[in-house]
Amino acid sequence: MAVALGLAGGAAVTGLIAAKNAEREVKSFVGNKVQKKIDKKCAKLDKEMEATFKKNEKKREGAKAARSELAEKMRAKHGLAGAESTGMSGFLLKKGVYNTAMKRRWCTLSGLRITYSEDMDTKEKGFIDLDGANVSIVTDAATDEHQLHIATRGRTYVLQGEAPNPRSRLEPWLYAIQAAMRAPHVPDTADDDDDDDGEED
Repeated sequence: MAVALGLAGGAAVTGLIAAKNAEREVKSFVGNKVQKKIDKKCAKLDKEMEATFKKNEKKREGAKAARSELAEKMRAKHGLAGAESTGMSGFLLKKGVYNTAMKRRWCTLSGLRITYSEDMDTKEKGFIDLDGANVSIVTDAATDEHQLHIATRGRTYVLQGEAPNPRSRLEPWLYAIQAAMRAPHVPDTADDDDDDDGEED
C-alpha cells in the first residue's frame, strides 16, 4: 500500500514537473512570437523615423535655399548686389573730402577694402581701408539723415543710402563690413594707404 502511494506520489510530482516545463515552453513560444512582433513593429518604426528624418532634412535644405534666395531678392530690391557673406556692392552716396556734397558712387566691399567709382564699369576713384576702422550708423544733426561713418587712421568717411528707405540700405553694409572685419585676413602689404589715392572725392 505504502509502495503504491509512493509510486502515485512520484508520478504526480513527475506530472507536475512536466506540466511546469510545458508551461514554460508555451510561455517561451508565446514570448518569442510576441518578441518577433515587437521587433517587427520596431523595425517598421525605425524605417518611418528614418524616412521622416530624410524628409525633414530635405525641408531644412529647402528652407536654407529659400532663405538665401530671399536675402538676394531683398538686396536686389534695395539696389545691392551681394557676392559673398563678407562681400557686397551697390550704389551709395559718399561725402567728399573737399567738396562736401554727397555724390552717388558704386561701392564694392571685398575683404578689408571698399572701393568706389562713378559707376559699375568705370575706373576706380579710390578706396577705404577698413583695417582697424570704427564703423557705425549715426544720425546727422543738421540733416537728420542716417549715415554710415567709417573712421579710419587718416579720415572719417561718410556714406549714405539712397532714397527711399536710406537706413535700410545702410544696415546690410554695416553688417557686411562688421563680418569682413571679424573674418581672418592675410595682411595686404601692397598698399596700406587709406587716403583714397589722393582723390578729392
